[in-house]
Amino acid sequence: MNSVEGIDRLHMSGARAVFVLEPGSDLDQAAIAAAFEDRGMQLESLEYVQRPRARGVVTVDTGVT
Repeated sequence: MNSVEGIDRLHMSGARAVFVLEPGSDLDQAAIAAAFEDRGMQLESLEYVQRPRARGVVTVDTGVT
């Protein structure tokens, strides 16, 4: 998953994954969900928070425990 362009870091813990997007990344929720689905993981929910300084955090519930 770390190889998805625009994602700086990915942290997974149980059913939750947190992405830290690269500054200026134009990834949107649909692109991130598609990246998971391409790897056979169905997302249950996806939350995107844009942070100051053009960094974003995406928190997803993968449904995987």
